[in-house]
Amino acid sequence: KVNDGTFNQFAHEGATMAAEEFDLDYTYIETQAQTDYEKNIQTCIDEGYDAIVTVGFLMTDTTNAMSAANPDTYFIGVDQFVAGATANYVGLQFREDQAGFLAGALAAQMSASGTIAGVYGIDIPPVEKFRNGYEQGAKFINPDINALGVYIDSFTSPDKGAAAAAQFIGEGADVIFGAGGKTGSGGIVKGAEEGKFVIGVDQDEYVTTFGGGSSPGANMIISSAMKRVDQAVW
Repeated sequence: KVNDGTFNQFAHEGATMAAEEFDLDYTYIETQAQTDYEKNIQTCIDEGYDAIVTVGFLMTDTTNAMSAANPDTYFIGVDQFVAGATANYVGLQFREDQAGFLAGALAAQMSASGTIAGVYGIDIPPVEKFRNGYEQGAKFINPDINALGVYIDSFTSPDKGAAAAAQFIGEGADVIFGAGGKTGSGGIVKGAEEGKFVIGVDQDEYVTTFGGGSSPGANMIISSAMKRVDQAVW
């Protein structure tokens, strides 16, 4: 969804800004299932769009194939990389490990229990980089830190994220990092509701997930590991 408060919304905002600044005709499709990737891209091609932004690592293979089949259309893949890609296809990558490292260093400094946790989405490279950075940043501050974490097989399951956060809190975690779209957001909302410090991802989740301070627990979000997808797409 383009209102998910994190990754997809930032991509949409970047495209919207570019459309306004450069007087472009812009539209978007919210994909409901991985089986719709090719169909949705083909819809954009059939409607005559010159450039197509596909958002997410899971769309890499389909985007690569469609770019080869449609050499007159530009393809921009967020979180994608293909060695030897066609001339009309470029991937946008980010240093999630660096943002995650800073989040982990902050978490370790804020933790009183010596146990922190991360609620992650699907274990794809960008998410793995967030987790690796987070855990290494925490260990940089406190080599004895107990860093808990779990990958969840969805980016759109806040209930599963909340359940994971609750489990980690039960194991002593007093700082929760959520890096997995709506799933991660569910984790930090639960953590904040339980009075634990939380750290968001991609966008400033104090503004999005916690409504700029209007949602319960907003006082417990101490930072977000921002990933400027909006700037990259723009």
